[in-house]
Amino acid sequence: MGTALGVLNRADGSAKFAFEKSSVLCSVFGPTEVKLREEKLDKATLSVIWRPAIGQAGTLEKTYEKTIRETFSSAILLALHPRTSIQITIQVLTEDGSILASAINAASLALIDAGIPMKCAPGAVVCAIDEEGELLLDPLASEIK
Repeated sequence: MGTALGVLNRADGSAKFAFEKSSVLCSVFGPTEVKLREEKLDKATLSVIWRPAIGQAGTLEKTYEKTIRETFSSAILLALHPRTSIQITIQVLTEDGSILASAINAASLALIDAGIPMKCAPGAVVCAIDEEGELLLDPLASEIK
């Protein structure tokens, strides 16, 4: 497991997080001006963009975006920044299992690096039980199948 904060110069906050062979880079921009059609009068708008290592984002990646958006919508104090936007961008660098957990951890660290006020700092880990009944923490993609 490895982490690094402030790895991107132009982002308000950024973090790199790796579980074994899976690693992601996360950037946070905001609070910034929001497009008029996305503006919320009483709180900030949270957007999440998932960029896979190869190819275009598909249905699975859209599900990951929704999961991260829902997780951090309840953690970030969005009411402190009405009529603004906070954008979380996840770039997958390498993927071999535990990618969603890596992304949640990277996003949490990037939000802390950006100084975004939160009620809590969400964290994630993947657990699995193999055929012998042993608990696996951070299983590789080959161990999950």
